[in-house]
This record gives sequence, C-alpha cells and structure tokens, in this order.
Amino acid sequence: MYASRHGLDESFDREFGEGFQWDMDLSSGYPHIFVPTTGYVPNVNRKFWGIRFPNARKIFDENGIGAVMLLGWQYLGYWQIAMAARRLGTPYILRGESNLLGKGGRWKWWLKTRTMGWLSRNAYSCLAIGRRNADLYRAYGVPDHRISTALYFVDNHWFASEAQRLLPQRDSLRDRFGLPRDAVVFLFMGKLIEKKHPDHLLEAWQLLPADLRQRSALLFCGSGSQSAVLRERSGEERLVQFSGFLNRPQLPEAYAVSDVLVLPSDERETWGLVVNEACASGLPSVVSDRVGCADDLVADGASGFVYPFGDRVRLGECLAELVRDSGLRLRLGGSARERVSQATADAAAARVEELLNAIQAKSSRLQ
Repeated sequence: MYASRHGLDESFDREFGEGFQWDMDLSSGYPHIFVPTTGYVPNVNRKFWGIRFPNARKIFDENGIGAVMLLGWQYLGYWQIAMAARRLGTPYILRGESNLLGKGGRWKWWLKTRTMGWLSRNAYSCLAIGRRNADLYRAYGVPDHRISTALYFVDNHWFASEAQRLLPQRDSLRDRFGLPRDAVVFLFMGKLIEKKHPDHLLEAWQLLPADLRQRSALLFCGSGSQSAVLRERSGEERLVQFSGFLNRPQLPEAYAVSDVLVLPSDERETWGLVVNEACASGLPSVVSDRVGCADDLVADGASGFVYPFGDRVRLGECLAELVRDSGLRLRLGGSARERVSQATADAAAARVEELLNAIQAKSSRLQ
C-alpha cells in the first residue's frame, strides 16, 4: 500500500536538490494500491507530516488486513496505521533503520523510549536490518525472541552481473568519466549532502603525498547541497571528477570504473546501501565507524576499512594503503562480495514469511 507516487512520477527531492524519476519499473509483478488521500497532498519532503493515513481504520476494514508491516516511524501515517492495528488487535511487524548512535542526550532518549520505544515494544516482531538496529530494539526493551534479523539488501545478482558485463569496457568508461585509465579510483556514491561528509574524502585525498595523489583519482557521483563547495575546493584538479546525479541503470558504470567505495558519513547514515552495491560489484569499502552497516558488511582489514569518523589523517592512511597494494584491493573486494551474499531480498522475504506464518498459526489457535 502506497501513500505517495514519489519516485514513480517525476518528483522533487529536497536532498538531491532537483527533480528525478527512478528509471526502472517499481510497480509491476505484485498486487498494490495507492491509498486515496483526503484533505492533503502527500509530500515526503515535508518529513513527519508529509505522509498520512487519516482513514487508517477504513483501510483495515476495506482490505481485510490480518497483519501489517510498518517501514519505520518517520511519518505520521505509520503511527496512524500502528494505532489502528492496536485498536483492532491486528499484529504488526516493525522494520526501522535507526540505531543507538543517534540516541541523543538524556531527555531526547527519554522521549524516544516513550514514543519509538512504545511502537517497538508493542510490535509482534521487530525486523532488524543489522546488528546496530537490533541493539536499538533491545535498548527499547524488546526481548530477543521478538527481534528477527533480515539484513538490508540490494539486488546483488544484478550488480554482480553488470560488473562482469562492463569489465571489458572499463577503459572506455573511464575515458567517458574523465578518469585516468591507470589510476586507483576512489568513489563517493550518493547525495552530496552534509550528513554524508563527502568533503572528508576530498580533504583526506588532498593530504596524500604527491606521488600517491598522482596514482589515484576521485569520482563523486550524485547531487546535493555540497556539490558547489566540493567543486570549488577541488579547483581545476583533473584527478577529481563529478558525474552529477546517476539513475539506477547508470550506477554499475560508476562501480565498474572504480576500485574502492568511500562513505565518510556521520551517525545519521543509519545503514548505507551504497556499501551493499559496492560489495556486490566486487569493491572494498572504506567507511566511518558511524555508518550503520559497518558492523555487518565491513570487516576492518578483511573486506574494507573502518576508521574513526572525522579523522582525515586515518582516512588518508587507508587510501594510501589501498593505492600502494593492488593485491590488497583484490582480496578485500572478494571478501566484500562474499560478505554481502547473506544480505538478499530472498533472505528478507523468507524471514517475513516465517513471521506471517507464525501470526497465522497463532490466530488459528485462538479461533
């Protein structure tokens, strides 16, 4: 059930800073509805107030819902569905993204335990996207037997097969992106916004000895509020390139021309699906210790590197090591691909199916 056509139709995204439309089929192959709206226009850019289900009870009544899965708590509409489910005695599964790195101070945490914590404790099951997300549910008082793990995922097979298909085109693709054919390319993929700190990558690279800079390059793929600042700070440096916004079919090309993904984000990066994409493409990742997926996908020194957030010197050391050692890059990339193989749509769907079967069995026993 959808409340908005954001991304299906051309939509303005506040963080991209421009209009976009996903260049892929998002709505075929499964039953779905767009819930009628009354009195407001859905707008995800309005954050909490942007998605609402004012007729939540009617949605349950008209569709015979026996269980529901909520994809977080960031919109009022999710709370309206949860409250309707509670009143009707309908179990709900909660699938959020947050972790304890963003818990805030004493009073903010107190408020969270009585809002998001309440939502978590009253769920039939909390479906954790990874270790840090599971720790949050435990901190909210959810017992372990009501926490299931289904790792955040992308289409691993598609990214892996595209990486293989594009391998023979690597040199020509680098020419198109303006990158040297023989350089070690560090990729930043995502919105160029403050919480992701793409400037940390640029600054760490600029601290490298001149010979290592000449043997490497940076590729920034994305758009956002930091774009102009990054371009100004990089000056006329030919080893720093910007692709602008890339739609999904173009993403594998960026991974194909790159050697390492770098994600310097702060704690607001509750996961970082670009790491999944990079791993599936056979690339190692360098991430800050505040990136949500670090514990699950990036084993420091085994499938990539994890460095202290904001430490440009340590980030630069990681970059330098990867420039010097091509064998290390290959070993880490192979390990990364193996590590992400556990994070799949099939595995997540199977976990949801297990929970729904358990709900159905419990309902049958009570009848």
